[in-house]
Amino acid sequence: MIENTVAKGVFKFHGNYGFIEGTDLYVRWENINTALNKDLVEYIVIKNRASTDERKKYEAKILSVLERFKTDYVGEVVYRETNKSYVLLDNPKLNKVVVTDSDKYEIGTKVLIKLSEFKLDNLQGQIVKKIGNKGDLNIEILSILEDHGIQEVFPDDVEKEMEKIQLDINKHRDDVLRQDFTDIRFVTIDPPDSKDFDDAIAVYKEGNKYLLYVAIADVWTYLRNSPCTNRTARERGTSIYFLDSVIPMLPIKLSNNYCSLIPNEDRCAIVFSVEITEKGEVLWDSLDVKPGIIHSHRRFSYSEVNDYFNKKNDFKEEKKEIRESLDLGLELYRILENNRIKRGYISIESPEIKAKLDDNGDIIELYQYKRDHAQIMIENFMILANEGIARLFFKKKIPSIYRVHENPEFNKMLMFAEEVKNLEFKIPDNSFEKINQKVISNWFVSNNSNPNLDLIFLLLLRSLQKARYSINNLGHFGLNLKHYLHFTSPIRRYPDAMVHKMLWDYVFEKKSLPSTGGDEIYRLLDEIAVESTNSEIKSNEISKEIENSKIIQFMNKKLDSIFKARVVSPSKNGAFVRIDNYYVEGHVKSRIPLTLGSYLLVKPVHNSKEFKLVKVL
Repeated sequence: MIENTVAKGVFKFHGNYGFIEGTDLYVRWENINTALNKDLVEYIVIKNRASTDERKKYEAKILSVLERFKTDYVGEVVYRETNKSYVLLDNPKLNKVVVTDSDKYEIGTKVLIKLSEFKLDNLQGQIVKKIGNKGDLNIEILSILEDHGIQEVFPDDVEKEMEKIQLDINKHRDDVLRQDFTDIRFVTIDPPDSKDFDDAIAVYKEGNKYLLYVAIADVWTYLRNSPCTNRTARERGTSIYFLDSVIPMLPIKLSNNYCSLIPNEDRCAIVFSVEITEKGEVLWDSLDVKPGIIHSHRRFSYSEVNDYFNKKNDFKEEKKEIRESLDLGLELYRILENNRIKRGYISIESPEIKAKLDDNGDIIELYQYKRDHAQIMIENFMILANEGIARLFFKKKIPSIYRVHENPEFNKMLMFAEEVKNLEFKIPDNSFEKINQKVISNWFVSNNSNPNLDLIFLLLLRSLQKARYSINNLGHFGLNLKHYLHFTSPIRRYPDAMVHKMLWDYVFEKKSLPSTGGDEIYRLLDEIAVESTNSEIKSNEISKEIENSKIIQFMNKKLDSIFKARVVSPSKNGAFVRIDNYYVEGHVKSRIPLTLGSYLLVKPVHNSKEFKLVKVL
C-alpha cells in the first residue's frame, strides 16, 4: 500500500463509517464525501495518523462517486411541514430525506424516493411513487421489492414473445439431434406446492451396475429464439422465493408449462445418464448427455416418497416399474451418500426455517425443516449430474460458468478455532497445516458428544467462504469436488441456462471451440458469472427481508411472552441471539458483556428484530 495512491473501488457503508471493498482501507465519516453503500468511487490512500497498528497504517478518503449503485429508496413519511416532508428511509444506515411539494402524502405512507442530494447529513429527494400505507403486510413486501428495484411484471416485449411462442412437441420430435426417451420411467419429486419442475429421475439396474437418468428441462430451446425473454432472464438472474410466493426468472408460460416437466405430458429435456457400481464408483466413461423428448410418468411430493421409503405407504396403486425405480433410487442414494461421508463431505447448509401460513398469508407457526430420504436422494442425483457435466466441459475444454467454493481463509479458521475453545470443541493443533473437508469432518466426529454442536456448526458456516460463479474451474470445497457447476435448475437459475447453451453449441451441434481466453464467449460468460453471483446475493437479501417482516408480524402477537434464547454472536452493546423454539434471530441490548453460547430470557419488542433482556441464565 502506497500513500497518495489514487484508485477505484466499491464503497461499503456501515452507518457512520465504511470500507473499500476487497481491501482493509477504513473510511471515516468525514472522508465519505457523498458516497452511499455499494457506490463505485475514486479514492486516495492516506495515512492513518491515529493508529499504531501496522495493519491499520493506511485508510482511504473518497474523492468522487463514479457510479451510483442506486438512487431510488423506499421510506415512510414521518413528519410534515408547509411544502416539506421528512421521509424515514427503510435502509437503517441512512438518515431522513427532506422532500418538497409532498402535501398529498399522509404521515405513515410508504413511498419511493429518488435522491437528488447525497450528502449523508442532508439527503434530499423527490417522491416518485406512492406504495401504500405502513402496516399492511402486502405493502411491506412491495416496499422491499421496490427498494431493490424488483419488478414482478415482465416487460411488454417479453409478453409479446410469449404470445407468439408455441408448444410444438412434434416439431422437436423431428429434430435429428433429439432422442426419444418417453419409454424411460421418469418421475418428478418436489415440494408439494411446486409448479415448475426442472428435473425428473429414473433408476435402473443391469447386472451389478446402476444406470441413473437425470432429465433436465430444456430451457435453452425456448430462450435461444426469444431474445427479449433471454435478456430479462439474464437481468433477473434467478427466481426469488419467499415463504409461499415466487417471482420467477422466466414467464409463467415457460416456467410452469412449456419448459416444466409436468406429469403425463411429453416435454423437451436434456437427458444425462451414467453408470455406477454397487460400491458407488461412478463410471465416468459411461456418461452420456443428449437432447430428447421425455414423458414424466408421475409427479410425487417429497412427503409421498418419504412415506414410501419409511414404510408408511406401500404404493400398491403405483405401477410396478415406478416402485422398482424408487427402490433402486433409495439403494443408490444410500451408497452415494455413504461414499460422500467417507471422503469427508459434511453438509454446510444453514438450518432451513419454514413457516406455516394461514389463509391470509400470516405466519401461525415456525419450524425447522428436516430433510429426509427423498430430499437427500434428489440432492445426491443432482450433484452427480452437475459434477458430470462439469467434468465433461473441463475434459473437452468447453467454456462454461462453474459453481466454485474456494478453500477457507487461514485466518478465519484460526478465529473459528479460538471462538469454539470456550464451547469445549477440541481441534488438534496440526489441523491447520492443510484444511479440507475431511479434516473438518474429523473435528465434528471427534467432538460428536459436544452439546454445543448446533451453535458450533453455525459459527463454522460464517467462517467459510461464500460459493460463487466463475469461468474458472476452482473446485467446490463444500462438496469436496474438483469439478462442479450448476446444470439442473435452468428454470430458476440463469447460469444453468448458460450451461445448457454451451451443451447445445459445443456438444450437440458441435460448433468449433473458441480459442481459450480470447473469444467473445469467455467475456460474455465472465460477465454473466459476476452478474449471477450478485443476483443470488440480492435474491437472498430480498427473501430474508420479506421473511423478517413476516416474522416481526408473528412476534408482535407474542409481546407478553418470555423466550429462552442463546447468544450466537456477541456485539459491542449486547449480542445477537436465537430463540430456541422458533429459530428466530434478533439483537438484545445489554450493559453487561454477553458471552457466546450463554442462555438468556428475552421478550420481543414491537415491530422490531430487537429483544428486551429479561434475565441472564
